[in-house]
Amino acid sequence: MRASDFSFVVFLALLGVHIWLRDPGWQTRAPDTWPILAGIPLFIWLGWPWTFAEAKPRTFPTRALIVAGVLYLVGLLSNLTMLLALAWTLGLRAWLIPRTVAGRDARHTTKLLLLPFFSFPWLSADLNSVGWAFRLSGAAVVENLFSALQYDVVREGTFLWVQGKLMSIEAACSGLNGLQSILIAGTTLAYLKLGASPYFWWNIPLLVAAAWLANTFRIVILAFGVAGGALDAQNDFLHGVAGWASLCLAFGLCWLAFALQEARGRTPWTELARQQDG
Repeated sequence: MRASDFSFVVFLALLGVHIWLRDPGWQTRAPDTWPILAGIPLFIWLGWPWTFAEAKPRTFPTRALIVAGVLYLVGLLSNLTMLLALAWTLGLRAWLIPRTVAGRDARHTTKLLLLPFFSFPWLSADLNSVGWAFRLSGAAVVENLFSALQYDVVREGTFLWVQGKLMSIEAACSGLNGLQSILIAGTTLAYLKLGASPYFWWNIPLLVAAAWLANTFRIVILAFGVAGGALDAQNDFLHGVAGWASLCLAFGLCWLAFALQEARGRTPWTELARQQDG
């Protein structure tokens, strides 16, 4: 890399630190948030080797960088971490695509850029409504499941009384940080399985569904622990077991879905995707 390129990389790194530090809210849930930083090294690893063009002068794509800068300013004014993360990712793309050697498929790099975009805590910062929907729907599933199993269960919003014991589905159980971890892990898996397929993008919404299922499974495990009387709803060990089990479930479901598509070369929405690509 040239000196100007190195300087821009340093600038992006400092900008990324600023995005993380400007909202201290994630620090209260740091153990659940730190894993999303894995998106950056995964992006570098999956795109390796990053061979940069030689010879002819390389200029900065001014127009694209202006768009990224305006978007960043809008993100600051609106206090939306998602816009800041998107602006940062667009800036990285604007700098990276023209500098890689001819032959590297820009479409592949664009797919990989989802990973750094998911590596900022914008879900928990901006989309609390998603967390509320996850909590409320998870509590409703537990209510219906336990009623079917003849348990004594009463629900009021996100509060559950299971066998007479109170279980509150708090914001920590919203699954937002888990959702971003699943988005990163699922995107990595989707790229490895379907990176060369035009159906890669059609599978990204499946990751949200897998995250919801995993979070609901987590709440069910916690409810069974409380109903059994062996563990309290606030027990860290129970939360840890439930969290890891739910992530493994989500990853396993994604792997199965992507592997089946890879083997068959099709998806349930193949025709629609083919029509749009055509």
